[in-house]
Amino acid sequence: MTTMDGVMEQETPASEKRGGKIKWVGGVAAVVALAAIAISFYNTSGPRRGEFGPTGEARGEDVFRPGNANALKTVEGGTREKIKTSAFVTDVNATARVAAPSEIAVPFAVQKVGDVMLRKFAFRGEDGNLSPSLVAVNELDVVDFSFTAADRDYAIRFPDFGVYRSVKRGETAVFQFQAYPYGEYAFECVEGCGKGDAGKLVVNR
Repeated sequence: MTTMDGVMEQETPASEKRGGKIKWVGGVAAVVALAAIAISFYNTSGPRRGEFGPTGEARGEDVFRPGNANALKTVEGGTREKIKTSAFVTDVNATARVAAPSEIAVPFAVQKVGDVMLRKFAFRGEDGNLSPSLVAVNELDVVDFSFTAADRDYAIRFPDFGVYRSVKRGETAVFQFQAYPYGEYAFECVEGCGKGDAGKLVVNR
Protein backbone atom coordinates (compact mmCIF):
# COMPACT_ATOMS: atom_id res chain seq x y z
CA MET A 1 0.00 0.00 0.00
CA THR A 2 1.24 3.53 -0.89
CA THR A 3 0.96 6.33 1.71
CA MET A 4 0.21 9.99 0.95
CA ASP A 5 3.97 10.68 0.84
CA GLY A 6 4.43 8.12 -1.88
CA VAL A 7 6.20 5.68 0.43
CA MET A 8 5.37 2.05 0.01
CA GLU A 9 4.03 0.55 3.21
CA GLN A 10 3.72 -3.19 3.62
CA GLU A 11 0.27 -4.24 4.71
CA THR A 12 0.04 -6.66 7.60
CA PRO A 13 -1.21 -9.99 6.35
CA ALA A 14 -4.76 -10.86 7.44
CA SER A 15 -3.50 -14.08 9.04
CA GLU A 16 -1.21 -12.11 11.39
CA LYS A 17 -4.06 -9.77 12.34
CA ARG A 18 -6.25 -12.73 13.14
CA GLY A 19 -3.44 -14.34 15.15
CA GLY A 20 -2.88 -11.20 17.26
CA LYS A 21 -6.60 -10.88 17.90
CA ILE A 22 -6.81 -14.51 18.97
CA LYS A 23 -3.90 -14.05 21.43
CA TRP A 24 -5.53 -10.93 22.93
CA VAL A 25 -8.92 -12.62 23.31
CA GLY A 26 -7.24 -15.70 24.77
CA GLY A 27 -5.43 -13.57 27.39
CA VAL A 28 -8.67 -11.90 28.50
CA ALA A 29 -10.40 -15.28 28.70
CA ALA A 30 -7.61 -16.63 30.93
CA VAL A 31 -7.92 -13.70 33.36
CA VAL A 32 -11.71 -14.11 33.54
CA ALA A 33 -11.32 -17.85 34.17
CA LEU A 34 -8.85 -17.29 37.02
CA ALA A 35 -11.16 -14.72 38.63
CA ALA A 36 -14.08 -17.17 38.40
CA ILE A 37 -12.01 -19.89 40.06
CA ALA A 38 -11.00 -17.55 42.91
CA ILE A 39 -14.60 -16.46 43.51
CA SER A 40 -15.80 -20.04 43.43
CA PHE A 41 -13.13 -21.08 45.96
CA TYR A 42 -14.09 -18.29 48.38
CA ASN A 43 -17.80 -19.04 48.10
CA THR A 44 -17.33 -22.76 48.71
CA SER A 45 -14.67 -22.53 51.42
CA GLY A 46 -16.24 -19.57 53.24
CA PRO A 47 -14.44 -17.47 55.86
CA ARG A 48 -11.62 -19.27 57.61
CA ARG A 49 -12.34 -20.20 61.20
CA GLY A 50 -11.10 -17.51 63.54
CA GLU A 51 -11.72 -14.53 61.25
CA PHE A 52 -13.47 -11.75 63.10
CA GLY A 53 -16.68 -10.13 61.89
CA PRO A 54 -17.68 -6.46 62.29
CA THR A 55 -19.52 -7.15 65.55
CA GLY A 56 -16.35 -8.28 67.30
CA GLU A 57 -17.28 -11.95 67.32
CA ALA A 58 -15.26 -14.56 65.48
CA ARG A 59 -17.03 -16.31 62.65
CA GLY A 60 -17.43 -20.05 62.96
CA GLU A 61 -17.25 -22.02 66.17
CA ASP A 62 -14.42 -22.39 68.64
CA VAL A 63 -13.82 -26.09 68.19
CA PHE A 64 -10.28 -25.92 69.53
CA ARG A 65 -11.05 -25.89 73.28
CA PRO A 66 -14.32 -27.80 73.77
CA GLY A 67 -13.55 -28.53 77.41
CA ASN A 68 -13.07 -24.86 78.37
CA ALA A 69 -16.38 -23.33 79.50
CA ASN A 70 -14.85 -19.84 79.48
CA ALA A 71 -13.49 -20.07 75.95
CA LEU A 72 -14.51 -17.42 73.44
CA LYS A 73 -14.17 -17.81 69.69
CA THR A 74 -10.65 -17.23 68.43
CA VAL A 75 -7.97 -18.60 66.14
CA GLU A 76 -6.43 -22.04 66.47
CA GLY A 77 -3.86 -21.97 69.26
CA GLY A 78 -5.48 -18.84 70.71
CA THR A 79 -6.20 -18.11 74.35
CA ARG A 80 -9.23 -15.77 74.28
CA GLU A 81 -11.61 -16.28 77.20
CA LYS A 82 -14.36 -14.50 79.08
CA ILE A 83 -12.95 -11.71 81.23
CA LYS A 84 -12.27 -13.05 84.72
CA THR A 85 -9.58 -10.60 85.84
CA SER A 86 -10.89 -7.26 87.09
CA ALA A 87 -8.67 -4.66 85.45
CA PHE A 88 -9.36 -1.06 84.52
CA VAL A 89 -7.64 0.93 81.83
CA THR A 90 -4.96 3.23 83.22
CA ASP A 91 -3.80 6.58 81.94
CA VAL A 92 -0.49 8.40 82.17
CA ASN A 93 -1.57 10.96 84.77
CA ALA A 94 -0.50 10.73 88.42
CA THR A 95 -3.97 9.94 89.75
CA ALA A 96 -4.35 6.89 87.57
CA ARG A 97 -0.80 5.82 88.33
CA VAL A 98 -1.49 5.89 92.08
CA ALA A 99 -4.90 4.24 91.75
CA ALA A 100 -3.78 1.42 89.48
CA PRO A 101 -2.77 -1.83 91.17
CA SER A 102 0.98 -2.31 90.89
CA GLU A 103 0.71 -5.32 88.58
CA ILE A 104 -1.28 -3.42 85.93
CA ALA A 105 0.85 -1.78 83.27
CA VAL A 106 0.67 2.01 83.09
CA PRO A 107 1.18 3.43 79.58
CA PHE A 108 3.93 5.98 79.10
CA ALA A 109 1.93 7.67 76.33
CA VAL A 110 -1.72 7.80 75.29
CA GLN A 111 -3.00 9.65 72.26
CA LYS A 112 -6.09 9.69 70.07
CA VAL A 113 -5.45 8.59 66.50
CA GLY A 114 -8.52 9.03 64.35
CA ASP A 115 -11.35 7.23 66.11
CA VAL A 116 -9.16 5.00 68.29
CA MET A 117 -6.76 5.40 71.19
CA LEU A 118 -3.08 4.53 70.90
CA ARG A 119 -1.63 3.27 74.18
CA LYS A 120 2.12 2.80 74.49
CA PHE A 121 3.61 0.46 77.08
CA ALA A 122 7.18 -0.40 78.09
CA PHE A 123 7.89 -4.12 78.53
CA ARG A 124 11.03 -5.55 80.05
CA GLY A 125 12.56 -8.99 80.15
CA GLU A 126 14.97 -9.37 83.06
CA ASP A 127 16.07 -12.21 85.37
CA GLY A 128 13.94 -14.59 83.35
CA ASN A 129 10.72 -12.66 83.94
CA LEU A 130 8.45 -10.34 81.98
CA SER A 131 7.15 -7.14 83.52
CA PRO A 132 4.50 -5.94 83.69
CA SER A 133 2.41 -9.10 83.67
CA LEU A 134 -1.03 -7.52 83.25
CA VAL A 135 -2.12 -5.05 80.57
CA ALA A 136 -5.64 -3.58 80.37
CA VAL A 137 -6.97 -1.70 77.34
CA ASN A 138 -10.30 -1.01 75.69
CA GLU A 139 -11.63 -2.82 72.63
CA LEU A 140 -10.28 -1.29 69.39
CA ASP A 141 -7.36 0.43 71.18
CA VAL A 142 -4.08 0.20 69.30
CA VAL A 143 -1.50 -1.30 71.64
CA ASP A 144 2.15 -0.33 71.20
CA PHE A 145 4.82 -2.28 73.08
CA SER A 146 8.46 -1.31 73.49
CA PHE A 147 10.05 -4.57 74.60
CA THR A 148 13.57 -4.44 76.05
CA ALA A 149 15.70 -7.53 76.65
CA ALA A 150 17.83 -6.48 79.61
CA ASP A 151 20.11 -9.42 80.40
CA ARG A 152 19.60 -12.12 77.75
CA ASP A 153 17.73 -12.89 74.55
CA TYR A 154 13.95 -12.98 74.94
CA ALA A 155 10.97 -13.78 72.75
CA ILE A 156 7.36 -12.84 73.38
CA ARG A 157 4.21 -14.14 71.69
CA PHE A 158 0.59 -13.01 71.51
CA PRO A 159 -0.94 -16.05 69.75
CA ASP A 160 -4.41 -14.58 69.22
CA PHE A 161 -2.99 -11.59 67.36
CA GLY A 162 -0.34 -13.38 65.33
CA VAL A 163 2.51 -11.53 67.10
CA TYR A 164 5.90 -13.10 67.76
CA ARG A 165 8.96 -10.95 68.48
CA SER A 166 12.45 -12.08 69.35
CA VAL A 167 14.75 -9.50 70.96
CA LYS A 168 18.50 -9.74 71.44
CA ARG A 169 20.11 -8.88 74.77
CA GLY A 170 20.45 -5.13 75.24
CA GLU A 171 18.08 -4.32 72.39
CA THR A 172 14.53 -2.98 72.22
CA ALA A 173 11.85 -4.01 69.72
CA VAL A 174 8.64 -2.09 69.08
CA PHE A 175 5.46 -3.74 67.81
CA GLN A 176 1.79 -2.84 67.55
CA PHE A 177 -1.57 -4.51 67.10
CA GLN A 178 -5.21 -3.58 67.57
CA ALA A 179 -6.92 -5.02 70.67
CA TYR A 180 -9.98 -6.62 69.12
CA PRO A 181 -12.32 -8.23 69.96
CA TYR A 182 -12.96 -7.98 73.70
CA GLY A 183 -11.86 -10.76 76.05
CA GLU A 184 -9.02 -11.94 78.25
CA TYR A 185 -5.90 -13.10 76.42
CA ALA A 186 -2.65 -14.71 77.49
CA PHE A 187 0.73 -13.63 76.17
CA GLU A 188 3.75 -15.85 76.55
CA CYS A 189 7.46 -15.55 77.07
CA VAL A 190 8.76 -18.30 74.79
CA GLU A 191 12.48 -17.64 75.15
CA GLY A 192 14.57 -16.42 78.07
CA CYS A 193 11.94 -17.06 80.76
CA GLY A 194 10.93 -19.86 83.04
CA LYS A 195 8.71 -22.53 81.53
CA GLY A 196 5.11 -21.43 81.21
CA ASP A 197 5.81 -17.82 82.16
CA ALA A 198 2.98 -15.71 80.80
CA GLY A 199 0.96 -12.57 81.36
CA LYS A 200 -2.55 -11.36 80.61
CA LEU A 201 -4.01 -8.81 78.24
CA VAL A 202 -7.52 -7.73 79.25
CA VAL A 203 -9.51 -6.08 76.46
CA ASN A 204 -12.54 -4.40 78.01
CA ARG A 205 -15.72 -4.18 75.98
